[in-house]
Amino acid sequence: MKSVKAEQIIHLGKVLSVDSSVGSIEILLEDGGDCGSCPAAKLCSHGPKSENKVVVMSDDTFEVGEKVRVVGTEMMHRKAIVLALVCPCLLLIATMVMVYLLTLDESVAALSGLGLMLVFFIVLYVCRNRIAREFVFRVEKL
Repeated sequence: MKSVKAEQIIHLGKVLSVDSSVGSIEILLEDGGDCGSCPAAKLCSHGPKSENKVVVMSDDTFEVGEKVRVVGTEMMHRKAIVLALVCPCLLLIATMVMVYLLTLDESVAALSGLGLMLVFFIVLYVCRNRIAREFVFRVEKL
């Protein structure tokens, strides 16, 4: 079976702070990376023309002010899109259609859909640490 290398998402940044006791690095992202071709760039906080701080775990030693490259995989990007956009949309539409077919009341269907969205995002928030373990970024020196 042939191994396929996943495409990478790359952001350039500058090290703001280093916490060697836990191995974390705070990085200011200075570019939009490959966000220009991303269909969700306007929805993402890391879109073009924005500067964002991220905290990345790394065993390497970095200095404050050092230029770095933050690398993620295309698979992580797809998983984030599914969790943030696809699942909520499908749940919202399915809930509203089912409730409307059962009650024939649009307001009940709309409130049910919104209620389910609230529950979905609360569950997502509660599971954030488990989900975060699946999104591991690599930091490279320039």
